[in-house]
Amino acid sequence: NDSKPEAWTDYPAADSQKIEGYFAEFEAAKKKLKKVSERVLSAEYMVSFKDLIQYQKKDVDRQRPIRRV
Repeated sequence: NDSKPEAWTDYPAADSQKIEGYFAEFEAAKKKLKKVSERVLSAEYMVSFKDLIQYQKKDVDRQRPIRRV
């Protein structure tokens, strides 16, 4: 009984090109979201809307939650 795992096979060229295009869109959206989701609160603090936290620029491990009211 030959129980070797199936080998990876390449997508057809047209499908591969489409997938690469979608991946590029995904990467661009991630970068754009990161830029929009973090803002300077003051000289010392940043706010991440994505993570709903405030953190110190000099010590990103010092965080506290934020909320909208």
